[in-house]
Amino acid sequence: MTEKNKPSHTKDSATTTDSHIDDLLETRRQALKKMGKYSAYTAPAVISLLTAKTVMAQSGSS
Repeated sequence: MTEKNKPSHTKDSATTTDSHIDDLLETRRQALKKMGKYSAYTAPAVISLLTAKTVMAQSGSS
C-alpha cells in the first residue's frame, strides 16, 4: 500500500479517539454525580412553588 492509498484512520488514531471518548464519558459521569445531589430537592421545590401559585390564583390574589 502506498502513502496515497493508506487509510486516514489508523490504529493509533482510533486509540486516541477512544481515549478521548473515555475522558469525556468520565467527565460527564462526574458532572451528573454532582448534579444528582440536587435532584432530591428540585421536584419538591417546584411542586411547592406551583402549588403556591395555584392557591393564590384560586383566592383571587396576584
